[in-house]
Amino acid sequence: MKLGKMTSTQFTESFKKLMEMKLPVKTMFKLKKISKLVTEETQNYYDTMNSYLKEYAIKDEDGNPLVKQVGTQTMVNIVPGKIEEYNGKFKELNDVEIEFDGLTFSDFGSEETNTLTTMDLTVLEFITERNDA
Repeated sequence: MKLGKMTSTQFTESFKKLMEMKLPVKTMFKLKKISKLVTEETQNYYDTMNSYLKEYAIKDEDGNPLVKQVGTQTMVNIVPGKIEEYNGKFKELNDVEIEFDGLTFSDFGSEETNTLTTMDLTVLEFITERNDA
């Protein structure tokens, strides 16, 4: 899975929902390992992004990155002449592939205990192994 997807709000909400489901014990142990990896990689992602902001952002007199609102998004002002370099590093970070053993559909238990929506399953698709029928 690409690191950028792992840090999305949609993924976080769906993954939290999955973590709250009542699942077979074996599945819970698998999920706990995945959760630990997700937590570690998400922290690494934000640490790396913060280092990029320190390097590339225009800063105010207190050393904080200057931001601007563009529609509903908050954008960081990047030093002129460094935007392409920053965007390249940002894309490279988002494209990092994180590998782990996935879950199979049978790991989710019976349909009666499944509280995930189709959207949740779409967002969480990367943690399932495709060869489970």
